[in-house]
This record gives sequence, structure tokens and C-alpha cells, in this order.
Amino acid sequence: MEDNVKHPVVYLKLGENSPTTLFQSKVGGKPYLPIGMEYPKNRKTGNPLTLLAQINFAEMPPLPDYPTKGILQFFVDRDDEDYGQGGDCSVPFAEITPNMREELYPQIFKKIGYDVIYHTDILPESELQSDFSQYPTYESHHSYGEYSLLSGEFPITFHSEQ
Repeated sequence: MEDNVKHPVVYLKLGENSPTTLFQSKVGGKPYLPIGMEYPKNRKTGNPLTLLAQINFAEMPPLPDYPTKGILQFFVDRDDEDYGQGGDCSVPFAEITPNMREELYPQIFKKIGYDVIYHTDILPESELQSDFSQYPTYESHHSYGEYSLLSGEFPITFHSEQ
């Protein structure tokens, strides 16, 4: 049976290694992080994680069932050979509310060596952390030789097809 259903597609393109803003979609670099929010850490070792990628949905062409605003971030443990995923890395979508507890929703809270954060509302730059000198970035990443994930900071641009 032939599938004649067309779905919208968004393509991501990495730019050249160059500085980005805290708000920009990117791979590597410094994350969007509100003042007072704890920096993501490996839940087992306590070591700070590194920003792998950040998507600002306001920069992305709209897709059905996807947000049109907010920033989605993926953090990984750069010092772990599998970058903290432990063979099981899933991203369940759920709005975390104060009454949600880890023992009731383990699929949402099981992240140990990675983290996925969605910021619904975007704050002005004056309300964001700006000093990330104590946290690892891919600019300071030590290499696993030919298996190094990346080194630098790369802006993401988007285009869509119907």
C-alpha cells in the first residue's frame, strides 16, 4: 500500500562556528538560563552538564502539534563516553506541575546524565544568567579523539517544506 499522505517537514542547517546569543537556536555554546534557575547537572555525579542543542521555536517554521514559542534545550554529560544517555534517552512531553512526584512519574524524572528543558516563556536578557565560566562548554571540551561530539558553537537555521 502506498502512503500518499504528505507531512510538513522542517530542516535544520548548522552555520559556521561563531558566537551566538543566549536566545538563538544552536548546537553548543551558552544556554538560555534564567537567573536563579539551577544549572543542569548529572543526577548521579553532580557534575554540570553541557548544552548540546537549543531550539528557539519562534525561529522555526510552525509545525502541527509543536509550540510556536519557547526554547527547548538538550544537555549532555560531555565527560561520559555515551554523553549521559546510558542507552535509554527519551523525551516525554509533559508539563511538570508542583504535585508531580518522581515515584509517580518515573518516565519524566529518570534523566541522570542528560537533561531536556523547555522554557515556555522567554525572559529579557537582563533576567538571564550570563556568566557560565564555571560550567563546561564545547569550546573547552576535551577530545575523545575521532569520537569527539563537537567543539564550538554553531547557529541553527530552519526551512520548511510541505
